Amino acid sequence: MPPKVSIIICIYNVEAYLRECLDSVVNQTLQEIQIICVNDGSLDNSRALLQEYADRDPRIEIIDQENQGLGVARNNALARTRGQYVYLADPDDFIERDLCRTLYLYAESQSADVVFLLRDTTDSPIHTPTLSALVYSSPLSVEDRKELLNTQVGAVGKFCSNKFLRSNGIKFSHHRRSQDAIYHWKVCLYCTRPAFIPMVLYHQRIVTAPKGTGKWKHVQDVSGVYSQLKSFLEKEGFFEDYHEKFYLSQFQNIRAACSNMSPESFEIFKSQMRPMLDKHVIDFLKTNRRISSRTRNFFLALHENRTSKWRVYWSDINRLFILPAVKFVKSVIHGITGKNRKIINMQYRQQIVQLSELVGRLCNEIVELRKDGTGYQSGKKAA
Repeated sequence: MPPKVSIIICIYNVEAYLRECLDSVVNQTLQEIQIICVNDGSLDNSRALLQEYADRDPRIEIIDQENQGLGVARNNALARTRGQYVYLADPDDFIERDLCRTLYLYAESQSADVVFLLRDTTDSPIHTPTLSALVYSSPLSVEDRKELLNTQVGAVGKFCSNKFLRSNGIKFSHHRRSQDAIYHWKVCLYCTRPAFIPMVLYHQRIVTAPKGTGKWKHVQDVSGVYSQLKSFLEKEGFFEDYHEKFYLSQFQNIRAACSNMSPESFEIFKSQMRPMLDKHVIDFLKTNRRISSRTRNFFLALHENRTSKWRVYWSDINRLFILPAVKFVKSVIHGITGKNRKIINMQYRQQIVQLSELVGRLCNEIVELRKDGTGYQSGKKAA
């Protein structure tokens, strides 16, 4: 009898988190599952951990491949799926024990092509739902599908019918960045019976790359994905209705891809990107009110040759230091003014220590930025 759910996990050098992930999968309350683990050329102890679990649980199937990236690994796993439904999890995250059972029963009850679910992260609040309906009736309007496209792009937010994926040839891009984009767009544009379950069943860990590890190749990968996506939209007749959403997504992902670049890579990015910002693109950036001001200002500054590397680093500083600091401050305030009105206990004392460390790291980061020749100087505009 075929399994009810196929879970795909693609692994590359994540031994620090892999055991927690696998424990959450093998202990699912729904027993009839297939667990496909792709070892994408890991150099650490991840492969040995996979074998340890596979020796104990016959539901685990291991695929070994040379390092080819997440998109290729997921496509190889999709070809091996036997379950009625497919779910993809990342190896540094973990899932609720009843994820498979809950989503399977809900998908069956709604005859859904795809069920959209919520996830939270280990260091931020729950992501709120963006869908206005729990179940959409056919036929879906363009506005309905735009609403679906506004959901989380990542594959971990979708529980899909295997038959639906196979009949529509839905796969991932082979590029190493933004490989989820094409999968996301095809799921949202091809599904006829989407459903949404307002439950947090997935817990995502945010692992931040060190400063300066971004490369021009990463932007090329993102550009390649969106070139592939545009060709698909034009071929299938979707581009006219969704071109605005496409450009918004493209600009935001390209900016995000260069946010952690080294100064050398950023100079390559500027020289290669500036010629692409033609009059049509600039007019779109200036007139479209849906694009974020940060993204708009970034590309306009790039077009006018006044982009400072400081602007790129600032988004990382805001995300890594200021937002967590605000979170801790709110938590401390809540501890003082909440219903209990107790003196700050050890938990909040620890948070204050963490807040102090964050502020210290922020100060050190600013000092480094002022020394590294990236264009930031106190009281002056970048050249």
